[in-house]
Amino acid sequence: MAEPDNPSGRAIVTFGRSYQALAAVQSLGRQGIEVIVCDEAPMMAAQFSKYAIANFVHPSAKTEIDAYLDVMQEHVRRFQPDDQCDYVLMPIHEQTRVIAQYRSRFSPYCTVAAPAFEAIEQVDPKHRLIATASRLGLPIPKTFQISCGEKLESVVPQLRFPVFLKLPHTSGGIGLHRAESADELRASYRETIEEFDVSHEDHHPIVQESVPGDDYCVTMLLEHGELRASLAYRNVKTYPWAGGSGAIRETVEAEPCVEIAAKLLGSLKWHGVAEVDFIWDGHDDGEAYLIEVNPRFWGGLFHSIESGIDFPWMLFRMMTTGVGDKAADAIIGTRTQVPVFGVLSAMKDIRADLYEEMQHHCDAGVERIREGKIGEGLRRIAQGIGRGIGLSERFHRLQAFLDENKDARTEIFSTEDPQACLGVLFGVAGLLRNGELPEQFRKR
Repeated sequence: MAEPDNPSGRAIVTFGRSYQALAAVQSLGRQGIEVIVCDEAPMMAAQFSKYAIANFVHPSAKTEIDAYLDVMQEHVRRFQPDDQCDYVLMPIHEQTRVIAQYRSRFSPYCTVAAPAFEAIEQVDPKHRLIATASRLGLPIPKTFQISCGEKLESVVPQLRFPVFLKLPHTSGGIGLHRAESADELRASYRETIEEFDVSHEDHHPIVQESVPGDDYCVTMLLEHGELRASLAYRNVKTYPWAGGSGAIRETVEAEPCVEIAAKLLGSLKWHGVAEVDFIWDGHDDGEAYLIEVNPRFWGGLFHSIESGIDFPWMLFRMMTTGVGDKAADAIIGTRTQVPVFGVLSAMKDIRADLYEEMQHHCDAGVERIREGKIGEGLRRIAQGIGRGIGLSERFHRLQAFLDENKDARTEIFSTEDPQACLGVLFGVAGLLRNGELPEQFRKR
């Protein structure tokens, strides 16, 4: 692929298979930055962008850490520009933690666009966030880390159900269970310790009480603890399950959440980007509960850029100039959708709603029959079954969904970068092959 005639700089972007990497590549490319993408998977969504001048494959950062670092360092040196233009290593996903920890392997050759490892350690894994939030007096749901079965039994009397059982070192819903009772919690705990290695303290499961409200995501850029940009969004639709990855996202006002996130990250002198998850009822006087910090870019990065906050370019500028530009306010009400999965999420919800309506009509029909009103009861049952399987009703509701979201920009489809749309094949192929989305699509 042809390189820009007068590049403004160069960047290596990791986790190239993901849509958020593609969004970062396009963000930087539009500013004249040459971009190289990499991943452990040979097929990368971001490699289809016209702004990606090269790509390479590396070992897994999870299972082959030494080999990963060696290969990454080799390619960072290989792609180092001959001139003095700005050169940045920009990790996108879980590689952020590893690259931050081993920053000294790369800093002689480039600028590492990752927060300080010491700051990341204060919020990740999840149990460390609990300790930090408690120290700062920030609101979090009642939470316990479970080191053994005896510890679980000691905390059960203190819990108000439902609760969530989580693994502190995973994301995307891996190892997540919702328990409505003590028996369900015990069963989920047994399943967790059988499936995962929880022997290390950082892997001990967490039990957290459910709190009322909806999911809100707060995205931020800070310069040594000073807020430079922030944006909040909520997932209007998720796929494949409630609490899963956003399929339709909307930018919203969420000042209580922003204030808490800024206090948390400001206290750590955070230097870089982060995404903070909350449960909040949407009212300014309502309690916003801190749930999780992702010390990296987030699944809705394209949405953030479409809402007027170009986080990748702002991060590149801050890391290379030493000064973080303050962003304009985000465009409230902006909606975006993930290709294919936005429609799939709508169809899933329509199917669930129609089933619920069918069940309601059938239950009412059975009750009428018990009262001796057999004719009326049978009509109600027939009406319910008709709505449950009726194609016209499904089509009508799907059309209403499409009308409601007709102005939502579809991620990866771009007239100025048309080949990038081939990246959608990766997500669809994973869904068809495995019956579920690839891991990177199960992120917020």
